Amino acid sequence: IHTLYMCRNDLEITGILRRAVYHLTAAISQIHSIATQRYELYQLKLLRSRQRGNFDRLLSCIGVFWSCTVLASIVICIGVYTYPTNPEIGDKKIRYFKKVLQFTENFFSQTSPSRNRWEEAAVLCNALVQLCTKLQSTLY
Repeated sequence: IHTLYMCRNDLEITGILRRAVYHLTAAISQIHSIATQRYELYQLKLLRSRQRGNFDRLLSCIGVFWSCTVLASIVICIGVYTYPTNPEIGDKKIRYFKKVLQFTENFFSQTSPSRNRWEEAAVLCNALVQLCTKLQSTLY
């Protein structure tokens, strides 16, 4: 039996990116299920006025959520593809990917069915865009 060896930085990057992908896909499925459920109730005219307002806020933020999840997915794919190329900036990438992981965790919690904080999640998405543009030149 051969033992596979990965250095500590590679294991850390792999774990960070794996958790980020998990939180991102879970947030997408949460948003999808909430939107589908509320749309059905909206069509049947069973939503109360506060719930209709919440549903309207969700619909207004869907575009931002879509572009943000695509951006986070691209960042994760680029991270997987480009990590081994330059080991000197490995620590910078680890810090960067930890910030992306923090975004995905916060995005997941803000979009949970119990919280329904759509505007706060949209603010998080704008912060991710700023983070990507700020650190793009230093990492890649």
